Amino acid sequence: MGACGTPIELLKLSPRAYNRLREAGLLTAEEVRQLSPKALMGLPKMGLKTYNEIRAVIGGADLKEVLSYSAEREAHLEMRCLKLEALLDAAGVPWRSGKNTLARDADVFSDRLAGWSLAAIGTKHNISPQRIQQILARVITRMRNAVKEIDP
Repeated sequence: MGACGTPIELLKLSPRAYNRLREAGLLTAEEVRQLSPKALMGLPKMGLKTYNEIRAVIGGADLKEVLSYSAEREAHLEMRCLKLEALLDAAGVPWRSGKNTLARDADVFSDRLAGWSLAAIGTKHNISPQRIQQILARVITRMRNAVKEIDP
């Protein structure tokens, strides 16, 4: 049996990494290798250190792939930001506290919806998990307020 079909119990993983995979129902190295980097980072309680350890032992995508942007994603994000900005402006909701605040907030919100862990988002934007939670709460509040203004 090759390294990819090896049961995770036989791999040289720390107890934390082993438990993250077992709790997610991943029993072989092949199952883990088939996960996209984003899916692996999205596992419950998965942090960057554990992710890097698993990828080092099993192989697979570099962390840069997880955190990288594509031109298509950038264009999509910018369009969503413009729509959200127009909606908030039309509703008269004060949201702007900095030039790039809306883009970052929308990106944080999008990453969280995609299943990224707070640690991965924090690394991407160089902010703490607590700050991410504040941003998410602020985005949701802004959206609720904008909808209330448009459709009371």
